[in-house]
Amino acid sequence: MKLYYTPRSHFSRKVRILVDAWSLDVELEDVGNVADAETFGGHPLMKVPTLVADGLHLFEADHIARYLSRRHDPDDRFDVLTEDPAQLNLRAVLNGVMADEVELILAQRTGLDTTHPRFAKMRCAIES
Repeated sequence: MKLYYTPRSHFSRKVRILVDAWSLDVELEDVGNVADAETFGGHPLMKVPTLVADGLHLFEADHIARYLSRRHDPDDRFDVLTEDPAQLNLRAVLNGVMADEVELILAQRTGLDTTHPRFAKMRCAIES
């Protein structure tokens, strides 16, 4: 298995935590600066993480986590496979906060004006 990631990616970190907890043999491929990277493990949106395993290319941290959990943690010790609406909503909010943080950071790094109302809305969501 091979995981395309960046060390700073919140989403990649979610997968790396599970890989470590399950002591999985996964080759880590740091794609470097995502703005300049040329390989994302076949991800059509050029994002991380991407897991290449069993001839498959898997995108999106939660999908990767579910795939790995089904194969390596049949007891689902970390509730990765939960269908509880409250837990799923919590994950959706956390994913949204992480996505907003990423967008703000990338905007700042590229010199965009982050005083635009769109960015203010993101900051408000993160803070709440």
